[in-house]
Amino acid sequence: MRIGFGYAAEVVKEGNAVHLGGVPFYYLDNQNVIQGTDIVLHAVADALYGASALDELKNNPHQGFMQLSDLKTMERALHYAGYKVQNMDITLVSNYGDVQKPINKIHNNLIQTLFIKQEQLCLKTAQEPQRGHTNGNMILKCFTTVLIENR
Repeated sequence: MRIGFGYAAEVVKEGNAVHLGGVPFYYLDNQNVIQGTDIVLHAVADALYGASALDELKNNPHQGFMQLSDLKTMERALHYAGYKVQNMDITLVSNYGDVQKPINKIHNNLIQTLFIKQEQLCLKTAQEPQRGHTNGNMILKCFTTVLIENR
């Protein structure tokens, strides 16, 4: 068994949106989606690389806009190396507003992409108090821990 930890963060300006686990998330209900970092996918990719230490995964997590297809490629590399995701715990943290709305879609995207069962993924949200001056921006953070096992 091997354990990996992943982290990613993004500042979302008012009027913009980002993707979270492949799902568009609109800050203050505006429809202007920006091609920023999908922090859920990046944190998951980071955790998978940390757990596996596979060279094939090393460059994926931090290059450009990551999509679900990139995560699927990582899952295949894990599979061919003999690893299987056994458990994943993801916490999505926001300093402003509730990010609960897209959780079910994110959950479904991840279990389908990583070929895991619903009970193998715990995806939750938390809201932290606003500290300091954020200029009305939303700060999103994603923490991921993954357990993989050699089949």
